[in-house]
Amino acid sequence: MATTYGTQFTNIVNNALGQLQTLNDIQLGGGKVRVYIENIVYASQASGSLICCARVPLNAVILAFVLITDTSTGSATLAIQDFAASPNTYVAASAYTSTNTPTIIGKPQAPATGYGVGQEITTAYDYNGTSGRNADFAILTATASLPASGNLTLYTLYVDGAS
Repeated sequence: MATTYGTQFTNIVNNALGQLQTLNDIQLGGGKVRVYIENIVYASQASGSLICCARVPLNAVILAFVLITDTSTGSATLAIQDFAASPNTYVAASAYTSTNTPTIIGKPQAPATGYGVGQEITTAYDYNGTSGRNADFAILTATASLPASGNLTLYTLYVDGAS
């Protein structure tokens, strides 16, 4: 049986005696997991609405989003994006019909894209489009209006690059 290493662990095992040790970025090993919790009340938000839902610091790495809704979105879809990227960059559009069930969502991306779950946020824009120290995220609704009543809770799990 062969022993293989993941990308980050390879940095550790490739250190030869007498050489300066290569350490992983804090976001990739040893960082503190943090969470931003947002509660959204359904109120027939129209298709095409942006609902601001999280703020994370520059250089953070998004680990996942956890969505819990007490009311089915029906045919309405939800996608998650930041304000530096195009729609669907973090979570592709999907309807959520299972109620009261935590659903882990997120869209991994290749490192070259610079966006997506597992990628360091190197360019941050807030909800006004201003570049700065924080990246704001939004849910983009599509296909139909959201329900007239009900609640959605979104947990944004990330590792802060300054940990």
